[in-house]
Amino acid sequence: MSQHVPLQHSHHHTSFTQVAKPMWPFVAASALTFFLVGKAQDMGVKSEGFRNDPRNPYAAQIAKQSHH
Repeated sequence: MSQHVPLQHSHHHTSFTQVAKPMWPFVAASALTFFLVGKAQDMGVKSEGFRNDPRNPYAAQIAKQSHH
């Protein structure tokens, strides 16, 4: 029978902050991009050119809101 050998842990423990600290600009840029793309999409589907387009999945919702 083979003998079970436990895995050796390395002596280099990387903490969360050591990884997250240099990544904060990328996280911030990702959040900003997500927010701005969402706003641009919202403005696009509500624009005059696409507001009444039958391909617009939000056309019924926009029409309902504009009647109020």
